[in-house]
Amino acid sequence: MKGRSEATGPVEATGPVEATGPVEATGPVEATGPVEATEPVEESGEDWNKTIENDFIGNSDSNKDVKVEPAFFSDIWLYRIVASSLCVIVIICVIGSIILAFYDLNIPELLIAIGSAAVAALAGLFGKKG
Repeated sequence: MKGRSEATGPVEATGPVEATGPVEATGPVEATGPVEATEPVEESGEDWNKTIENDFIGNSDSNKDVKVEPAFFSDIWLYRIVASSLCVIVIICVIGSIILAFYDLNIPELLIAIGSAAVAALAGLFGKKG
């Protein structure tokens, strides 16, 4: 078929389909076999974001009841490693501050900031979700 063809509903092809000009799709396109493009395919950022939102985050109409959680929510070892690391940082900052104060040296603001950030991260990690 030569020329421009527009489809507003589902389109099924039982044989090979060849396009000699630009092809535009305003909705989702599904392919059951291999698809080859002879020219680079351009997608607008808005369409790409909608696709990501609908397909992966679960915001499409068909996925309203599906609750999607990141994989690390169920991984307790990740939380243990992060919490342990933050605790070690806080302990190092406290001990370093005590040692510097014992020798009457100025405590660097960076040491205070790092310790405060680690405490805040611990509070955020163990704070109430939701």
